[in-house]
Parts: sequence; structure tokens; C-alpha cells
Amino acid sequence: MFIELSTLNLAKGLVILIVVNIILGSSSAWFNQVFDWKKLYQGLIKGTIIAICFFATYYAGYINPDIIAVNVNGEEVNLLTACYMILLSGFVFYATQVSIKFWTFIKGKISIGEGK
Repeated sequence: MFIELSTLNLAKGLVILIVVNIILGSSSAWFNQVFDWKKLYQGLIKGTIIAICFFATYYAGYINPDIIAVNVNGEEVNLLTACYMILLSGFVFYATQVSIKFWTFIKGKISIGEGK
């Protein structure tokens, strides 16, 4: 298999968190009447570019698994392991962002602007 199941599940989870983060952020901006379509499109394009580059990098590590590519805190890892670590870091980051936005919604701190 090209991508290990644990890495694939982590990547799917990260994509889900990114989408939820975009939805919550867009909802908040919409309620506060500061929603910006250009900003949304730029974020989606950026995410697509990052995903394509990530899979290309992962594939480079897959076809060259014996090459040590990264030194993390004195621990040498190959590119596949480095990609997994990046996915995990992104997952934790977006899980935190989504949690904060959920908490904001639950606390009721989202103001809904006056209609025009």
C-alpha cells in the first residue's frame, strides 16, 4: 500500500479538522458580517497546494525509505516518519483551533450583526 493505514487515517482526520475549522471560522465571519469570499478561496487553494505537495513529499520518502532525511531533537528519521510527524503536528494544531471555535460558539460569544 502506498500510504500506511495509520498515516492515511491521520491525514483524513486532519482534512476533516481543517474543513470543520473553515466552516466554523466562516460561520463566525458571516455572523459578524466580515465574511470574505476571496479569503475563503485563497484558503482553499492554499490547502489544495499543501495537500498535493505533502503527497508528493510522502511518495518521495516512500520510494527512498532508507535515506535519513531529518534530524528532530537528535533523533534521525526518514522522510516517511517526518511526514507522519508533520501530519500529527497539524492534527494537534487544528484540533486545538476547532476546540477553541467550538468553545466560543458554546459560550455564545458570537455576535450576530444587524441585518441590512
